[in-house]
Amino acid sequence: MLDVVINNPFRSLGVYSNSKQVDIIRNLSRIKAFVNVGKTVQFPSDMEALLPHIERSMDSVQSAVSALNLSVDRIHYALFWFCSVNEDDNSGLGFLQNGDIAGALSQFEHKESFSSIINAAILHLIKEDYSHALDLYSTLIHDEANRQQFCNAICDDTFELPESDLSHLLLDELISELGAKRLLSYLSNNDDASYVKQVAIQEPMASISAEISKAKKVSATDSVASMSAGKELISSTKKALADIKSIVGANDAMYLSVADNLAKQILQCGINYYNNSNDYDRAKQAAGLQKYALDLAQGKLIKDRCQKNYDILLKAIDELPPESISQEVSSIMSAIKEFVSKPDLIKHSLNLVQTCSAHLKKIETSLGKKNESYLKYATLVANNAIHNVIEEVNHAQSQLSDENIDLITMRRMAEKRRDDYDDPFGRLSLGGLYSRTSILDSEDFVRRTVRYELLADYREVLSQAWLVIKHLDKFSYEDSFYKERYLPNKTTLRKLCKQVGADMRHNKYSYLEFHPLDENFNFDEPFGVVQGILCGLVWLACIVMPIVLVLSGREDGSIGGAIVGGLLGGGFGGAIAAGLFSYVIIIVTDIGIALINFVLWIMNQFSKNV
Repeated sequence: MLDVVINNPFRSLGVYSNSKQVDIIRNLSRIKAFVNVGKTVQFPSDMEALLPHIERSMDSVQSAVSALNLSVDRIHYALFWFCSVNEDDNSGLGFLQNGDIAGALSQFEHKESFSSIINAAILHLIKEDYSHALDLYSTLIHDEANRQQFCNAICDDTFELPESDLSHLLLDELISELGAKRLLSYLSNNDDASYVKQVAIQEPMASISAEISKAKKVSATDSVASMSAGKELISSTKKALADIKSIVGANDAMYLSVADNLAKQILQCGINYYNNSNDYDRAKQAAGLQKYALDLAQGKLIKDRCQKNYDILLKAIDELPPESISQEVSSIMSAIKEFVSKPDLIKHSLNLVQTCSAHLKKIETSLGKKNESYLKYATLVANNAIHNVIEEVNHAQSQLSDENIDLITMRRMAEKRRDDYDDPFGRLSLGGLYSRTSILDSEDFVRRTVRYELLADYREVLSQAWLVIKHLDKFSYEDSFYKERYLPNKTTLRKLCKQVGADMRHNKYSYLEFHPLDENFNFDEPFGVVQGILCGLVWLACIVMPIVLVLSGREDGSIGGAIVGGLLGGGFGGAIAAGLFSYVIIIVTDIGIALINFVLWIMNQFSKNV
């Protein structure tokens, strides 16, 4: 029996639901008087022939008064208590006071009115004939005339309550008393049933949404946490999902939506675990989550995605290497995971290969060099290592472009001009007699220097790249990888190394390999350095020589003084002659170096023709 009927505030006050306020006040005074002297008071509306005895106290009575303060609350409780509007109601209620349910029903059904409908509905609630009661309530609420008469009788003529609000007042109370699932089995009105479904699934849907949000907060790169989140998501949502399915049905749009969202997150947890785990049996572990997601998914898109991922895992399980090499595989996968998180540099490739070499050797020894598992993991290591080799070699090669060399040259020339401006006297002395401050300051020489430095860096990159190849040559690979990726890149790298003389020996006796007949070799580079050294020596001589000549110009009887004094007049004339002499030496030196480069260029052309 419903508590809202047994402990209805109207019953506590000893009145019917349509009673006037004056009746409530009169009964309230009587109850207080009886309670104060410790006596029990009874009223005709107690219906103790039908309902359990009601205990009244000052607290319970005061609570009943408070519960009826608002008009909407009076309507709420009036839905679950008898009213007396006409003689038929009085007669029927008289039968109920004596416990005659059949007589009361006969009287209530004698003439249809809003009061007879509500009285009959409450009587059926007491009998727990909920289907019949809800049919009567539907007639009362969804008929505009009955609904308005009911509201006016309980409150006043000015009070209005929309049909949906009145219906929700009734249904909310019955949901709390009977439960949504049970209530749905008694409802015949589609609108009422739809509302009950929405209210009933709010809690389980909110619970599932909270669990999905919790799983989403787990780091996608944390394999252990992802697996734990997936398992927790399954266990924590089973009951709520079953409740939703039982309430709205498996074909309802609300169930389909929540099932797909749940399947999508469980699938993602499995993917995150598999992609970041180094466990030997990670495919088997992830397959458990993916299979559950596949069975749960309802929509075609999510179901197809689950099926695709599950098929991938089944294939991975079939291709699992023997358990005897599980530790080696885990070590290799850990090294690769660390490798891919670092920049695309050859030094990381070299470290990866050196780290995995011992593990690959153990797998090769255990399974043989032609075993599919050995070839698979050797190829995996090599493919990752080759990636960084290609990236850094391409970058170093791009630095040798004319545009990049010009840019660096312009930057260095600007720095030189800024230095000269900051120190205007730092390059005087003999330079003032020569139109070029220094051959070392010329733009051509700076450009040659930049190119040589970049070429040296390029050689070093190629040398390190070749060292990676030498390590990788120790292993065997899958045929397609070896022919289509490894061998072509190795051939190209060997050619590049030979073109620029990169160190391919990698021992303490290694030297720069020079190939004069290589058509791509740039003869300007090595001799540009020679030119720089010669120019430096010439300028050193130009600085020292005038000092010697000036000092030798003294008339002290020395041999130097005699020669200079005789030829140049000594003293200040010797200093002038020394400057002119230095100027001649610089010009002759430049011409000599130009001739050397010209001869070398002729030799280069001749070697090409040969």
